[in-house]
Amino acid sequence: MPKSHRRHTWRENYYLNHVKTFIPDKKVRIHQAHSTLMEALDTLHGQMPGHDLIHGDLNVGNFHVENGNLTVFDFDACQYSWFVEDIAIALYYTLFVYGDDDRATRDAMGATFMDHFLRGYRQH
Repeated sequence: MPKSHRRHTWRENYYLNHVKTFIPDKKVRIHQAHSTLMEALDTLHGQMPGHDLIHGDLNVGNFHVENGNLTVFDFDACQYSWFVEDIAIALYYTLFVYGDDDRATRDAMGATFMDHFLRGYRQH
């Protein structure tokens, strides 16, 4: 790890640490679930396989495909986390940010995306 710039871990994520800024206090069950989840994830940190440096913002604006070759860029959100976070972020952007289809279309698009994405992710 470079001494001049240390990448943060998932635990230092701004949004995770400032939930009360985004979710009203009256949403007690959400805050309780958040606390329970964070405690559970804290016990797993570094103990489960599949945890290392990830891109952290893998979406259609951060990669380019040309002649079958994929180039990923914009690594400013890199962090130490589980690989599944990269997969979840890519799926989220594919289905909910850029998609505007009905549920059946999104389900089909998600299944196709995951098939291709995971094949490439596992290969590289």
